[in-house]
This record gives sequence, C-alpha cells and structure tokens, in this order.
Amino acid sequence: MLNKRKYKKEQVQEMLDALTIEYEEKISSLRSEIGVLTEKNNRIYGELSLIKDREHLIDVTLQNANKQAEEITSNAKLQYEAVMESLKRFSNKWRNYFTILADKYPLYPSVQKALQLKEQLDSILNSSDYSVNIEKLEANLDKNISDSQEVFDPKQKINDYILATSDNGFNIDEVLNPGELELEDLCKELGLMED
Repeated sequence: MLNKRKYKKEQVQEMLDALTIEYEEKISSLRSEIGVLTEKNNRIYGELSLIKDREHLIDVTLQNANKQAEEITSNAKLQYEAVMESLKRFSNKWRNYFTILADKYPLYPSVQKALQLKEQLDSILNSSDYSVNIEKLEANLDKNISDSQEVFDPKQKINDYILATSDNGFNIDEVLNPGELELEDLCKELGLMED
C-alpha cells in the first residue's frame, strides 16, 4: 500500500513497472493454466462426445436387435402355427384314410399299429408339451417300422391261406407254373374224360 508521502514520478513508474511485471506474470501463469485446462476440457469433451456416440450406437444396435428378435420370434411363431395347422390337416386326412383301412382290414396288425400311432399323434396335437410326446411317437413309429420290415411274399400268403382253408390237394405252384399243359391230361384230371 502506498503511504501518503509523495513519490517521485520515477518511483511511481518503477512501482507501476514492478506491479505490471508481477501482474503480467500472474496473467501469463493464469493464461497458461487456462490453456492447460482448456486443452483438458477439449480432450474430455472429445472423449465425452465419443462416449455419447458409442452410447447412441449401442442404443441403436440394441433397438435393432430387439426389433429383429421380435421379428424372428413372430416369424417362428407364425411358422410354428403353420406347421401345426398343416400337421392337423395331415392328421385329419390320415384319420379318414386309416378309418377306411380299419373298416376294410380290421385284424391286419399293421393297420392296428397305424391306428394306435394316429391316436398318439392326435393326443400330441391336442397337448402343450410337444417335444417329449413327439419323441415318444417317433420311437413308437421307428419300432413299428422295424417290426413291419418283413418281406411280403404273396405266393407264401396264398399257400398259407390254401393250406389253412382246404384239404383238396390243390397245389398253387401247379396253378401258377403249370409247365407244359396237355389238354388230354387236364381233362382226365378234371374227370371230363375217362382213361
């Protein structure tokens, strides 16, 4: 602080120069700090801007992923419903077909097994736990298919039928493979001609 005594112009100028230098150093120091702080602020603002951009990108990505998940779920549900509807129509067609088969061949084992499988399929289609029931149905179907792998031999079936139903000595092999047919021998066998 200045005293009330009088100062010379040079003293005042020296004091002003000293104060000016001191304040300029302080201002320079403060400007330097402001520059450093401004640089830090700009760097932090840049990092914040990057974080906000990433956050926005993540938000957009999550929204798109959610939309895709909803679309996939919706499409899967529609496909599931379409497949189930198709299975129900298929089931109805086979029910009618097997009803015809069961009426025509009620004692045939393959028809009985097929009707049992059809009933199992109907129960699966009407229940809510498809996976476990379908696995059981597939196992039964595989078993029935392996059981039905016997070779169908119509000649043997006819022979078995003839043996079971008649005692007339009829030989299916002679009928199916008569060989050389002699009219005279045939007439004698049938009793149309005497020896």
